[in-house]
Parts: sequence; structure tokens; C-alpha cells
Amino acid sequence: MQNMKKFIYRQQIKPSDIEVIADMVESSGFFSDEEIEKIAGTYHAWKGEKDTREYEDVPGFCKSASIEEIREHGYVLTPGRYVGAAEVEDDGIPFEEKMAELTATLYEQFTEADQLEAVIKRNLEVLGYGE
Repeated sequence: MQNMKKFIYRQQIKPSDIEVIADMVESSGFFSDEEIEKIAGTYHAWKGEKDTREYEDVPGFCKSASIEEIREHGYVLTPGRYVGAAEVEDDGIPFEEKMAELTATLYEQFTEADQLEAVIKRNLEVLGYGE
């Protein structure tokens, strides 16, 4: 997925590249079928194609910025300037409690990552590629 991001950000995307990018996204398994359908449906609605729903901006997902808005932002096309953030529903869990739980999970994952790294290094040594 990282290579795909680098490709997209480093290239000047031409219409002919859209199919290539779409194939890369679809084959990556990064997006579910429902997410791909949402993205494609939004694009087709934005284009005003027949048999599509009416396009609407969705905070945190999509925004059809006017030339005036882009000019106001100094022609900077960073998506966050226009799309903003989706409204997040409060789950009722106090921040301190949630942060403690997330931190504990993160430290468990660090431990697992260290163990996996050690196994990989041993396997590389067995194959003759150790340090």
C-alpha cells in the first residue's frame, strides 16, 4: 500500500492513469467492496452521470471545492483544508480510561513485534543472511 501512496503523491495524475490506480487499489485488498463502491459512486455522482445519486459534500470524506475556495487557500490542494474531519460520536469512555487501554494494547504489540523480529533474524541467520 505504501508504494501505491508514493505513486499517487509523486505523480501528476492524468485521466489515463485512473484505471491503473483503480486496479492497484482494487488488487491491494486495502478497501472493501463497499468502500470501493462508495468512492466510485461518489465520483460518478460528482460528475453528474445518469443513474447516480445527487452529489453532496461529506465532512471527512469528500468536498467539491470551488475555484474561489482554492484561491482563498493560496491554491494549496491539501485535502484537509477542504474536506475537514468527519463528526466523531462520543463513545462515553473517559479519555484517561481509553488512553490507558490503548497504551496497554500498544505495549503488547511492541512486545509481539520484538518477538517476531527475533524470529525473523534467526531465520535469516539460518539462511546465511545474518548480521
